[in-house]
Amino acid sequence: METYEEAIKFENQLRSLLNQHCIENESNTPDYILVKYINDCLDAFANAVNTREVWYGRTDEMSVFTKSEGGEGGETRELQGSQK
Repeated sequence: METYEEAIKFENQLRSLLNQHCIENESNTPDYILVKYINDCLDAFANAVNTREVWYGRTDEMSVFTKSEGGEGGETRELQGSQK
């Protein structure tokens, strides 16, 4: 689980990489919107993988990091698996 400071560092590095390669120009979308989109995609993928692992019974209980409102800090919640 990453800290708030690590998340900010990642976002800044990603923004720098996008700018270095002028990725925002292709879609005429500001870099901060692309960074949020990519972060949201990574969060959705992590959630899907965690849900799949619970469904397959590869773990009894799994904690998932969820970002709190406003993007600061976070909380850990138990992920409830679906019945097969």
